[in-house]
Amino acid sequence: MPDSPKTILLAGAIGGAAPALLTLALNYTGKARTIDVGDLPFYLIGTLILSILGAAVAWGFEEENRKKAVMLGISIPALLSVGIKSAPDQKGGSELSALFDFSLIPSAYAQGVVPSPSPVAAPQASVPGRTIELSTGAAPNDYTAVLLNSEGKEILSSGLQGQKFLSIPLPEDASSVYFKSGDASTQKFPLSSKPGVATAFEIDIKTKRKLGFLQAFGAKPEVESTIDAEKREVTPPAPGTEGWIFLGKRTGNAWETLYAKLPSQEVPAANTKATVTFPLRLRSSPGSDHQLIGVLPAGHSFTILETKSDDQKTYWAKVKSGL
Repeated sequence: MPDSPKTILLAGAIGGAAPALLTLALNYTGKARTIDVGDLPFYLIGTLILSILGAAVAWGFEEENRKKAVMLGISIPALLSVGIKSAPDQKGGSELSALFDFSLIPSAYAQGVVPSPSPVAAPQASVPGRTIELSTGAAPNDYTAVLLNSEGKEILSSGLQGQKFLSIPLPEDASSVYFKSGDASTQKFPLSSKPGVATAFEIDIKTKRKLGFLQAFGAKPEVESTIDAEKREVTPPAPGTEGWIFLGKRTGNAWETLYAKLPSQEVPAANTKATVTFPLRLRSSPGSDHQLIGVLPAGHSFTILETKSDDQKTYWAKVKSGL
């Protein structure tokens, strides 16, 4: 028995809007992604137009089966998938050109990912023990570390693909460093020239996707990034020095963030041996407002004497430097 005209119109409208709504859902639930809410009204207007077109196509083909009407509706955003491309100017500037590419792939599945640059090996010449230690926290993102010499010229650019902790040996002539993600970059940070001194950076990257009118028709969402870095110099304390370090945060029975390599996922007991994975500040008492004694560098071994947590989530540990 044929479906009613109202059912066919509704089925075509649902099909027309489905890819755009799926794209919206994927962007909302994507890892470490947020949406620019100010653009959503325009995106929803585009979705409404697709819905109307889907209903019109189902009606125009005089379809009598609601399932086929849905598929006809889906064909509209697939055929009207628009790609907006940005081409760099030869002189280093940029000019935008909107190009209409017709595709038979629904827009929800046509979002490509721009590959991050591959890591570039550091030059062999380096000062022993002179490194930069990098951490991106609980939500690793792709970014690039750029090393400069004393004249401000780039000597190394290394693309870092979602690595939570990383240590990079510094070339002899590395004088400063900055970090970039997309079009965003940090300030330039001077680097110590002393052997055996590491410089640690905590990298904070936030990304936001812009979904406007054209994105409803299949245009790739623009991604805006912001990046900040906090610097700290790392000079190891003398062996046997005691103090408190921030160990990490727990969720349930596992560590959400952890800055040391432990023998298990359990809260460590007294006399547990551990290794630093990212430079840790050694303080006189648990808490970030207490006196700073020194910094344990990445790879440094220590012994846990006791642990303390006020909420069973955030853990501090009293430790002894060296095993």
